[in-house]
Amino acid sequence: MTVQTIPTIEEMTPGQRAELLEELWKVMSRRPEDIEVPAWHLRVLDERERALANGETEFVDWEEAKMYIRERTTRRTEMTIRILPEARADLIDAYWFYEESEVGSGDNFSNR
Repeated sequence: MTVQTIPTIEEMTPGQRAELLEELWKVMSRRPEDIEVPAWHLRVLDERERALANGETEFVDWEEAKMYIRERTTRRTEMTIRILPEARADLIDAYWFYEESEVGSGDNFSNR
């Protein structure tokens, strides 16, 4: 009889974690209706719909949006981002996930 030991997430290499994420995504994407949407996602969407209805914001053409994003990321200008308390833990997890795979790559998720 063969016994296989599955390492904890902390014991996995970044590559193993990425593979696990891919497999989870494959399984979850088969039935997206079974995935519970976090309440904070719904609040953000409601706020965006309200702002759109009140004329506080507007839709932008996708090509224009991509050009704007490229310009902003190429120039590396400073921008202020408001992080919802509910999203802070996800941001910290993302930082450490990328930092463990390559030192310095987590800085994209940091305000340092």
